[in-house]
Amino acid sequence: ITLYPLGTDIKTILRKKKFQGFFDVIFASQQSTHLKCDGFSNVLASNAKIIIETGKYVFPLTSAQQDNLLESINEWAADMGLRNIDGTESSSKEEYKHQLRKRDFLYFTNNTNE
Repeated sequence: ITLYPLGTDIKTILRKKKFQGFFDVIFASQQSTHLKCDGFSNVLASNAKIIIETGKYVFPLTSAQQDNLLESINEWAADMGLRNIDGTESSSKEEYKHQLRKRDFLYFTNNTNE
């Protein structure tokens, strides 16, 4: 299902009872991560997956700008009660950042036990 909020905003949709626990997967652009909405987690089904594009091909960013963007996406997800499931293994923070910069998408879940 693709949802285009016509005639209303996303916050209104997040409050609608028919969408509570409805979505198994949500794909969002990195530009939508500014929407720190109450109710976002309410529309997620149990064990839902959230995929956020990194914007890697949208904007020409320096490594530092990429790091800041990826950090803000991770902070947004944490604020929404989501857990990162990108599978990135690293021994240092710098190596982790380097691995994240290679990614086109970041993956999250609302399942804290996975």
